[in-house]
This record gives sequence, structure tokens and C-alpha cells, in this order.
Amino acid sequence: MDTNKTASFVPAARLPAFLGTRVDLSLFFALALLALYWFVMRYTRWGLEMRAIGGNPQAALRNGIPLKAYLLGIMCLGGAIAGLAGMAQVSGYYGLLLANFSAGSGYMGFLISWLAFGDPLGILLVSFLVAVITTGGNLLQLTQGLPYAVINILLALALYIVLAKPTFIKQAGDAK
Repeated sequence: MDTNKTASFVPAARLPAFLGTRVDLSLFFALALLALYWFVMRYTRWGLEMRAIGGNPQAALRNGIPLKAYLLGIMCLGGAIAGLAGMAQVSGYYGLLLANFSAGSGYMGFLISWLAFGDPLGILLVSFLVAVITTGGNLLQLTQGLPYAVINILLALALYIVLAKPTFIKQAGDAK
């Protein structure tokens, strides 16, 4: 983290924290967005078409779904949500603007979504698991001198296991 930073935000510019903890209103924003994601992906035509694109883009294109328009729209929406996450991190957690304050956050969001296979409950659980791994790794880095790369190795190993799991299941089914 760089030491280049702005002055601390005035209290009116910060997200309110709860019960004297570092938990702020951004937690509820994130949970509301996750509930909205669940609703849209499960109960709307747009969600159905996005799942079709994710399942087989060529089949979706042949069924008349405008692939490029959907992909561009979802990228813009993802960027807007990432901007909201950055705003929440700056005005809630830090209370000031730091240079490079969100290095790796986009990668982490992608990793969490991929590990959860896009399932909203899975995203919530995997987010908690990744937070525990990251926080524990930071603590081990500070107290035991463990290199930060070990945290990335643990997360990459988790991603590899999740990605390899369908192969193991398919091979076990073929053996019958």
C-alpha cells in the first residue's frame, strides 16, 4: 500500500459504521446486490439468456440471443458494481483515498464468482472463506514472516481443485 493519500474524509462523507466496529453500510449494499443478482438470474428473461450464454455461447447465438450486446452490457454492469465496491472501500473502510487502494480486488471478485459457479449462496460462502484465508495469511505474514505469495498459492490451489472437480466426477461416472 502506498503512503500517498488524501486527508481523512469528514464524517459526513463516510459510510456509517455499526456498533463501533469497522463493519459499515457497504456490507448491506453488497448483500442487497447479491439478492438482486439472485432474483435477476433466476426470475427474469435477461437472467435466463445470460445463463444460456454462459452454458453454450454458440447455441445461444443460434437461438437469436444478441451475444455481443449482452456481453458488452454485462461488462459495463460489472464495471459499475466494481466502482461501487471501490467507493465503499474508500468511504467506508479507509476513510481516505489511497493510491492503488484496490489492487487485486477485481481478480478476487472473479475468483470468488468462479469458485462459487455463479451461485449467490455460494458467492456468499466462498467470499467468507476467501476472507478467512486472506486475513489468516496476513496475520501469518505479520507474525511468522510468511511470504504473501503463499496466500495466492492457497487461493490458486482452491481454484484448481474446483476447476478439476467436474473432471473427477465425469471420470467416476464413466467407470460405471
